Amino acid sequence: MHAVQARVEPQNPGVGTLEMQREVSCRALGVVLDAAESRGIPLETLLGTVPVTEKRLRDQNEWISWDAFVRILDNLYEETGRNEDELVQIGYENFGTGSFDFMRQVASFIVRPRDLYWMGTTWFGPTLFTIVNDRFRDLEDGRLEETLSVPEGFPGCRPLFKIMEGAMRAAPSLLRRPDAVVHLELDPEGRTGVYTVRPPGRASVRALFRSFWRGVSGGKRFIDELTQQQNQLKVSRNRLYWANQKIERQAWRLRTVDRMGRELARHIELIPLTQAIFEALRPLLPDRGIALHVHGLHDDRSRELGRTGSTPGTPARTLPMETGGALVGRLELWPNADGSVNGNAVLVKELLPWIAIALDNARAHEAARAYGTLLEARVKETVSQRDEANGHLESERLEREYLLEKVRRSEEQLRLVEAVASLNNHCVDIANQLVAPIEFIRAAAGEALRNPDELSDTAKVVETLEKIDRRAQSAADIAIGLSQFTHNEQVQKQRIDVNETAQLAAADVRGYAKQRGALVDLVLAKEPCLAHANRAQLEQVIVSLIRNGIDSAPVRGRVRVSTENVPGGVRITVTDNGPGIPPADLERIFELFYSTRRRKGQSGVGLCAARSIVTGNGGSLRAESDETGASFIVEMPVEPPPEPSPADPMGTGRSA
Repeated sequence: MHAVQARVEPQNPGVGTLEMQREVSCRALGVVLDAAESRGIPLETLLGTVPVTEKRLRDQNEWISWDAFVRILDNLYEETGRNEDELVQIGYENFGTGSFDFMRQVASFIVRPRDLYWMGTTWFGPTLFTIVNDRFRDLEDGRLEETLSVPEGFPGCRPLFKIMEGAMRAAPSLLRRPDAVVHLELDPEGRTGVYTVRPPGRASVRALFRSFWRGVSGGKRFIDELTQQQNQLKVSRNRLYWANQKIERQAWRLRTVDRMGRELARHIELIPLTQAIFEALRPLLPDRGIALHVHGLHDDRSRELGRTGSTPGTPARTLPMETGGALVGRLELWPNADGSVNGNAVLVKELLPWIAIALDNARAHEAARAYGTLLEARVKETVSQRDEANGHLESERLEREYLLEKVRRSEEQLRLVEAVASLNNHCVDIANQLVAPIEFIRAAAGEALRNPDELSDTAKVVETLEKIDRRAQSAADIAIGLSQFTHNEQVQKQRIDVNETAQLAAADVRGYAKQRGALVDLVLAKEPCLAHANRAQLEQVIVSLIRNGIDSAPVRGRVRVSTENVPGGVRITVTDNGPGIPPADLERIFELFYSTRRRKGQSGVGLCAARSIVTGNGGSLRAESDETGASFIVEMPVEPPPEPSPADPMGTGRSA
């Protein structure tokens, strides 16, 4: 039985490649080439992408790999339309020719077909296919069983088993005997085939004599052929032996270099690394002096890291070490004391790249450490400068807080002064509003005293008394409203005529307007304008807006007061011909103590109080302005807002 282990790829692709491909003898391809040629299959189609020439395939001393052989047979299988019977016929027709020609010579010494099959299994097959496992055994009734199998790691080859089936059927023809009966059991992967062979019966005495005579006549040629095959096997064995020795030596060097390289890679400090390098080189260079230099550590000059052994005079050899084309250092070697230069120079040369990489890493580590020290010093300096700057900033912050505190206190004092001034001005406004009805009352009383005769006219007396009563009530309402506004008390609201209220307000400021040379125009709606509000407070708001317009207008200013009905309420518009209000101040003018005319002695309280009174009566007050002047628009509701119910305590108008 012939057995071969699974394929083992070479560790170094450049060594032993040819020997590792001695898997199929080119003698086995003679049948394939002859079959392709007889069927008109071009050689290029048969080979496909297999990188081999026809000359090599025709040379019976050449070998190819099993993979290439399988691809060639697969191409033949495809060109025959994947017809397995055609493959069996190829083996049957070409047996005894090409690669099987030597079997014909061997058959001249054989009488029984059984011996012919045994010879093919034990000797002929292994000389063609070095990887195929063969097993031969005798069965009952003169039958034979031959098993061929492809080991793991190699692809299966179904076409080969079918061609061998045809060859086994035709094998007895070499003995001038009828065909054998062959039955093949082949696994689906084409890796194992079991042949059951029933050879033909016994030959006659005459046939045996002819076989003996052919053996005698062809004996010398058979012996020569065996000798040639034996020599070829011996040459192949020697080539394999030396290739294996070369691979083992190279593998040992690679393992040694890898082990030393890993050891060197463990060190990143220059001093420990130098010691490790010397320890790695001493066994390879016994009794020789060694010096190690590194280049570009802190500058462009070389620096010696250390020496070992005897290093007198000039070194015998200098080996530069580079990484990425850049010089890292050099290794200097001295001869032995007797002048010899023994040592494993090849292994040292292979170890140099590892030493260069380790030196480059250590050099980078040293540079990084130096840079880290420099960076740490700079960081300390920066932190010191930062702390000093933070001290200055803290001093400035404390000084700024002290100044801000002074400014805040000054602003509080200013606000107190302004508040007192605003209260004074507000009192002046209220006093001015009270002056008008009081003067009217005094004027009416004085006229009655100057004309006592008219007192007999009852109608005129009643009319005068009614005017006095209205003016007195107006003064009382102003005083009561001021008290309620100050104490945040609920004011009495009722449905009033806004037109009448606007007329009373215009009459109240007539004297103030006359003093400043201003005119007040009333543009009242023709239909009644009714609103739900406190009459005295609404009159006070209109008076405040008219006075504000008079103060805003230039000399001989003009203020217009208009009324109109709008959906759900009444609108009162007070417009002046002053310089207007900047857009950014249209809302700020209603803030407490804010005024665009503070330089004129205005306190900024009137508009804030006016909006508060309007909103307290359920209305709204807003300002508009353009290049012609400013307008203040008051809108008051006709009906009072709904009272909050128990189910709607917030007055939202929704019930549970």
